[in-house]
Amino acid sequence: MAELRKDLRRGLDYVLGVVLFLLALILTSTSALFRSHYPYLAYFLASIAACYWLGLGPANLVAVLSAIAIYVTFSAPSGLFVSATQTPISAAVIILFLMLAINWMIGSLKSSRDRLAAERERYERLAESRDLLYRELQ
Repeated sequence: MAELRKDLRRGLDYVLGVVLFLLALILTSTSALFRSHYPYLAYFLASIAACYWLGLGPANLVAVLSAIAIYVTFSAPSGLFVSATQTPISAAVIILFLMLAINWMIGSLKSSRDRLAAERERYERLAESRDLLYRELQ
């Protein structure tokens, strides 16, 4: 039963990742500010939010969907990550690699934090058992 619940949760995480991507796509296509000055910012934010709240898998799905959307809706913006002379495929690949690298960094930081929390919990249990043994010896 717990395994089924875990599988459902994992599926829900991917669905929520797609929802985050769709929100970024809507924001990018409806907002003149995003379309003209920050065409990829919403995609980056969706990918980072998915990585932080949902995990590395859904975040990478958001990154891939975002790269596809960038390829399809490419309008040759000139900016920090992409120059005006690049093709849609090169822009999509550059943004995809940047998103995957950011997702990997956030994912590794989250796993380190989780391992640290597990170690702290383990040490707390060991300290409690040590205190209990000491009281019994007294």
